[in-house]
Amino acid sequence: MIRIERLQKSFTDGAARVDVLRGVSLQVEEGELVAVMGASGSGKSTLLHVIGGLDRAYQGTAQVLGHDLAQLSDGDLARFRNESVGFVFQGFNLVAPLNVLQNVLLPGYFSRRDEEGPEEERARRALERVGLAGKEGRLPAQLSGGERQRVALARALFGRPRLLLADEPTGSLDPATAAEVIALLRELGESEALTVLLVTHDDRVAAVADRILHLRDGLLAEEQAQQGTQRQDDLRTADRSRATMAQPAVEANASQGASEEMSEGSSQAASAGRGGAAR
Repeated sequence: MIRIERLQKSFTDGAARVDVLRGVSLQVEEGELVAVMGASGSGKSTLLHVIGGLDRAYQGTAQVLGHDLAQLSDGDLARFRNESVGFVFQGFNLVAPLNVLQNVLLPGYFSRRDEEGPEEERARRALERVGLAGKEGRLPAQLSGGERQRVALARALFGRPRLLLADEPTGSLDPATAAEVIALLRELGESEALTVLLVTHDDRVAAVADRILHLRDGLLAEEQAQQGTQRQDDLRTADRSRATMAQPAVEANASQGASEEMSEGSSQAASAGRGGAAR
């Protein structure tokens, strides 16, 4: 599915050369969900961009879905991106003047595959898969952050890709919404037979992965296999953490509700007392 060998990528900052990837080698098998973790500047997003065919100025080998990306023409690389890879980004990347359905349909404007059925029907099915059926006509500004990320997921699924690349997909979301999106990402990976490569800095997000790759200073520093039991333990730990974070708000609401009930009860009692005195 994905085979990266001795991948190197550098940028020039004025007169200085910045080595972002310094010889990364890795493999991802079909159907895996793999998380890539590391500090800011460790090369996580750059690695994802190379694998997705968004950046071809690199040294080394990047073979994805049977293609040696360096050997593809610009047109073939664009076709590869649009037909075989789904992208999800932290900033959602939705087009503000377009409604939900139109945003999901965007990839269809660049690649029309009539044998796969009417495009609008496919877009509606993708929205249904992410729980947004009935919201096709809304604009991005009318949606919550979690709903916008679900639209981005639906758009990524529209082309029926084999590979889904997600770059900090929960970075702009609150913990509870992030948990919902990540659970959906895991579910979609399994139900749609997708291979998923996920970049994150959040341990709770990485907990859903089959494997975790740790990048440090442009090198693959550590690989952590996630056994099923360990992954479930991590998910339960994340759930407990979210519950702990939510508890103060729940208690505050309960306290406020109790105070309001006591106040209302006192008011009603006072009114009843005044009514009895009047009689």
